[in-house]
Amino acid sequence: MTLQINLFTSYEKRFKFTSLALNQLTKIKPENKELISLHIYCNQNLKDLWLNEVSQEKYSDLDIVLHLMENDEYILKVPMAQNTDAEFSCKWDDDVLIGSPTWDYMIENMNILSTSKTSVLAPQLTNGLPTIDTFIQDLLSPEDQKITHKIFLEEGIKTVLDIWGADYRGVQTFIESMSEWNADKYWNFMETYNPKATRPHLPNNYQWAKGVHPGRFSYTYNKFIADKILNNKEKLYGKNDFYIQPKDTAYFCNNIFITKTSFWKESFAILRDGYDEGQLTIYAKQLNMTPAYIRNSFGIHMAYGCTHRQSEIEEYYTTQLCSN
Repeated sequence: MTLQINLFTSYEKRFKFTSLALNQLTKIKPENKELISLHIYCNQNLKDLWLNEVSQEKYSDLDIVLHLMENDEYILKVPMAQNTDAEFSCKWDDDVLIGSPTWDYMIENMNILSTSKTSVLAPQLTNGLPTIDTFIQDLLSPEDQKITHKIFLEEGIKTVLDIWGADYRGVQTFIESMSEWNADKYWNFMETYNPKATRPHLPNNYQWAKGVHPGRFSYTYNKFIADKILNNKEKLYGKNDFYIQPKDTAYFCNNIFITKTSFWKESFAILRDGYDEGQLTIYAKQLNMTPAYIRNSFGIHMAYGCTHRQSEIEEYYTTQLCSN
């Protein structure tokens, strides 16, 4: 076993969606299945639900470990997942779905993490940071790209100016100064922007909290891109013209990625946070390492907790995918 895939589950209401996502993993090449072990972390109250799921015949050729937890808080799953001898680790949230060809490509190219200054290997997601912008570029027509860019410019981040206890008014001012959306200019600005605390005793590391982007919060955008990917399932599930693009930006946030286990562990010595995006960003920059993204991959991340009308978006994806 070379790669340990860690599926972090949360809400029971996501189960149908997650089951669909797991079905794609069962379809990867036999030789790639031999390289992986799938570890599923879930609340012990859902024991029967998950045991029934993984006992199906389609999982019979996968090595699966089920971790039942009394307290399944996200940050408690991380040290459990990192306690492995596997050279590579995959963090996978239960609101993410990628196609089996994307899985195969990731597994077959994960050695890039050992042979280059690459911090993580990740597919593009509907609202990943910074993959949201290349996802749009690779999937949408020029006309539809203009629609998403108009959403970013018009909505900006007006409703979250002090999210996470930090001041992002300067970011909104910069967005308002743009006559057209330019992702590179946006992330170059974010590289220099250091949000100040709006709450007392905010940790100094929050100057690194640069994971703001209009598409992370916008219901309008996330509903629009949901319709586009659901109407292009051949792109979601297909073997596209994949290639790897290293790209350094001010922030990394992707709800599925592969990295060296040692890098993942060491990043958590940087700071104590409820998630791992800040640690991964900071540690990669300290080591002059760069994330690498799989272009022409089209994964669904339904919504963030800070996305407006999150539950509505998640219900929409689940209903649309399960009805077909």
